[in-house]
Amino acid sequence: MRWTVLVAAMLVLLTGCSHVVAGRLVPTDEQRLLGALLTADELNRLGLTRRDAPVPVTRQATSPFSAATPCAQSIPSDSKLVAGVHVTGRNLDGRLGISFAETIARYESTTGAEVVAEARKVLGCRTYVPADVVISGPLTVPRVPGLAAQAGYCQEQTIYRERECSLFAAHGDFALVARFRASTAMIEYPQLRDALAKWLDEAVPAVEAAFLRA
Repeated sequence: MRWTVLVAAMLVLLTGCSHVVAGRLVPTDEQRLLGALLTADELNRLGLTRRDAPVPVTRQATSPFSAATPCAQSIPSDSKLVAGVHVTGRNLDGRLGISFAETIARYESTTGAEVVAEARKVLGCRTYVPADVVISGPLTVPRVPGLAAQAGYCQEQTIYRERECSLFAAHGDFALVARFRASTAMIEYPQLRDALAKWLDEAVPAVEAAFLRA
């Protein structure tokens, strides 16, 4: 009797975190989303540390998330968002400051690839960016096998020695939006651009590989 009660209690505990389908545990949206974020160890290998705990993203929020956020626009898929998480990080390098923001979301009645396709249509958004910010072109990085879609672009503000690149990726009904910003007052802009490009060659595959865990 005591054993039956114990087993029942364990099942209640587990199913509170996951769904049981056909006798097996299926992760919830929250578990899949959190599991697709870079871990503390993965961030550390990129020289980053997490600023805050992940926060939920919903379409009912006062400032709802849009995959087209870098362009301050909205897209049709925004209304199909089911759940998401957002996290930020930074590095501690005194010569080159890098900030990192990542949002992973799940959608219904569409695919992550369609979300990326819609976001791609507004990339460049020259009517939004300030006059001293230049859209410098697409973000060209290797695509991790398993992704359904990938897109990205970079913009720069040479006066203040800043460069920001936005990455969009998809698999299944999940979409990823990651933004990487580098700034410095200690090296010239061409050096900053080259240093960020070199760092992204390592960071983007790590971010996308983690995303595929969703």
